[in-house]
This record gives sequence, C-alpha cells and structure tokens, in this order.
Amino acid sequence: MVSFFYHLLFSGNFWCERKYMLNNYLVTALRNILRHKGFSISNIAELAITMTVCIIILLSSFYELIYDRHLPNCDRIYRVNTEFHLSAETEEDW
Repeated sequence: MVSFFYHLLFSGNFWCERKYMLNNYLVTALRNILRHKGFSISNIAELAITMTVCIIILLSSFYELIYDRHLPNCDRIYRVNTEFHLSAETEEDW
C-alpha cells in the first residue's frame, strides 16, 4: 500500500495531471469572471471589505489583550470603569 502511494505521488504523471486540472479550474474561473463582470466585481469587493473589517477587529482585539503587558507586575493592574446615570428629575431641571 505504501508503494502504491509512493508511486502515485512521485510519478511524473500525477503532478502533470494536477497542473492541467488546476489550469482548467483557473481558465474556467477567469471565463466566469469575464462573463459576469458586475456580479464578480461586487463579490470581490464584498470579500475585500469583509476581510479588511475582520483584520481590523482582530487587531483591535489583540491590542486590548496586550494593553499594559509591558509594565512590571502587569497581572496586578486593574481597570476601574465608572458610569453616571442621570435621573428623570435632574433632566427636567436642565
């Protein structure tokens, strides 16, 4: 069984057939892109925008995780948040 896979992977015909198959896929994709230009442009633009937003979200999340890591005793640093809520009575006085 090992000799079968060895022969399959390292014979010249296997990679040659793969090259032609990949070439066929690329030609077919290029024909479809040229045939449906508007649809293709909108799909490529949506993919680019989605990937950009995803990368920005990942980078901002990573920045939040490493914030203050360069300080000594960084495991003892805490963040305190305060929220102020105005009641309805004080809003009428304004």
